[in-house]
Amino acid sequence: MAADKSSRLDRLGDGALVVIEGLANVGVWGSAGVAIAMGKFLLGGALAALSLGVFLRFKRLRARRMARRG
Repeated sequence: MAADKSSRLDRLGDGALVVIEGLANVGVWGSAGVAIAMGKFLLGGALAALSLGVFLRFKRLRARRMARRG
């Protein structure tokens, strides 16, 4: 029943991690390579979230300025 409640994105993420773990176990990538790839992925996500926040803040400030002029 718990599997029914998980979202599609959760299952996709779990599947991707299983594939990465399998590749590391087979020896295609070393554990250092997996750590580097995961680190870059997490860094990219953090930077994307930060840039989205900055964009939304500038957008909100611009909307306030336009409302004052209006």
